[in-house]
Amino acid sequence: MILNFSFKNFQSFRGTQQFSFEPISSKKELGPVRVAAVYGANASGKSNFLNALYFVSYFVRTGYATGDANSQIPIVPFLLDSESRSNDTEFSIDFIASNLKYEFSFGVNKNEVTYENLTVYRSKQPSLLYDRSSINGEQSIKFGSTFTGVKKQLWDITRNNSLFLSAAAAAGSDVIQPAFAALANDINLYDATHYLAELATIKKLFINDDARAQMLSQLIKYADIGIDGMDVRQSEGVMGLKESLIGLDEIPEEARNKIAEDFKLSFAYDLVFHHKGSGDGFWLGSAHESEGTKAALAFFSVALRSLSSGATTVIDELDSSLHPTLLRDFVSLFADPDTNPKGAQLIFSTHDVTLMTRTSPMEEVLERDQVWFVEKDSEGASQLIAAMEYSPRANENLGRNYLNGVYVPLPNPSFHQLVAQLMKEGADIDG
Repeated sequence: MILNFSFKNFQSFRGTQQFSFEPISSKKELGPVRVAAVYGANASGKSNFLNALYFVSYFVRTGYATGDANSQIPIVPFLLDSESRSNDTEFSIDFIASNLKYEFSFGVNKNEVTYENLTVYRSKQPSLLYDRSSINGEQSIKFGSTFTGVKKQLWDITRNNSLFLSAAAAAGSDVIQPAFAALANDINLYDATHYLAELATIKKLFINDDARAQMLSQLIKYADIGIDGMDVRQSEGVMGLKESLIGLDEIPEEARNKIAEDFKLSFAYDLVFHHKGSGDGFWLGSAHESEGTKAALAFFSVALRSLSSGATTVIDELDSSLHPTLLRDFVSLFADPDTNPKGAQLIFSTHDVTLMTRTSPMEEVLERDQVWFVEKDSEGASQLIAAMEYSPRANENLGRNYLNGVYVPLPNPSFHQLVAQLMKEGADIDG
């Protein structure tokens, strides 16, 4: 569970940015915030903020397992001034893992990890696990008294371009395992426009008769789009698995099994949907379903997986694929303790202002401490701003004020006039 996240010099962000799931003072007893929505104009940097958080998870998970000592770190600093181009990119994240609070920070450039620090709170006082630094390319590490187990062997296998946290986890170090698992496995990024990729996972649920498959059937029925059941069936006219693997005998068994599984999920089986109709209704394959239906199914699947595990789900452009009513339902699943007992967190970018628009005391989905804005300054640098920085009243209509430009600037209002002028000039040329 994430508490705070900060970063500097990443993609369109130049200065230090601060993000927090810490609740406002009146809700401290409820624990960390479960939902955060990010608003801003097109190209303001919303996706880059989400990418910054996901980069931490990605680099922890894959930075040591892939590449070699000569591999470059896939980091992009702020490119619109020469100083930032040559400076390190920095990250810091506070989180809960196995009921303990951790603080993890590191700096990187394309060639090396320039510093790295992991601290744990087993009481109210912080306990250093390790502190790594690089001075003129010479790397060193200092271990705290709470770091148990082998040390020198772990440091010896750590490459300059990978995290010590990742190397120690790969070697089986128990003391860092909770922190590694939380960062590597519990932060998941989804691009809402690529929701169809989730359908393979859904097929697997039905093939394995997973309990979540029936839960998905219930949810898609609840969506009231004319579907009252789901299943998975072998696709017509598709050869079986044995025939599909002919000629692959020389491939290692593990690779053959992976090919077989991918083939089965992608081609050999299809999701089918039972529609209400005359008599007992009809079963239709996924090709006959609307993109909206498949999007709703995909996001329900993501929600169930996240809520079941307590993971952090990061979704870019969530409103691009969901009807506003289903979007509200999706977000509410994470906000409600009854449907989110394990404290799963949702961070998403959106343009749907209705989520923070108060038309009645019961209409607002997002609260003041769940809303963030991103804007760009005159030099092209993005800024992340909490709605709380504007000291909104408890009953303030955030959505209305946002549309009126109270918090961050809206797209240039002269855009319409510019297009009208261009059309006029085009007509004069054609005439």
